[in-house]
Amino acid sequence: MKLSKSWQSAGIPAGYDWPKLIFNAASETLVVELRATRSDYSPSRLFARHKDAISYEPIGTPAEDISYESAVTCEARPLVVFNSTRSSRHRSGRDWVSLCVFNLQTHELSPLVWSGRLTLPEPYNDLQISKLIRLSDSGDSLCLTVGLRWLNQMRVDSYLAQLDLAEMNLQLVSRLSDTLF
Repeated sequence: MKLSKSWQSAGIPAGYDWPKLIFNAASETLVVELRATRSDYSPSRLFARHKDAISYEPIGTPAEDISYESAVTCEARPLVVFNSTRSSRHRSGRDWVSLCVFNLQTHELSPLVWSGRLTLPEPYNDLQISKLIRLSDSGDSLCLTVGLRWLNQMRVDSYLAQLDLAEMNLQLVSRLSDTLF
């Protein structure tokens, strides 16, 4: 969906499409994930507004090469959890940077998980979070897809996983063979 001038007057910057909308009931806040329409470089951004407000405000102030994407929220807490990835103008693809949490009431943005933060099962030594699927209603557990790299190899295995956010414990639910998520 291409944004019109009315969307721009509501705080949405020019040059973005609106592919995803989520609602956080605990804070009565709408969150939109925006993707840039430029084909050469496309950072994603998150914007939020209270359901009764007119204008959206950006979530955080990411650098130009950082995207905020794959946002999820829960029913009971005023939280949005999302992926932070880094793009390069000189090569295709994105590198996972961290999993972040944004409090919709206090506007506090914090990194939650980054490379090396979690203890990974053998024989893996590196993690890339691909997509966030669902945040539990209480906001303490996250369903997601991950890529796990084998120690000293280029081999990566994909999994559906559950992440306990309090204990920072990653539980592998199911291997995703012959699929990319």
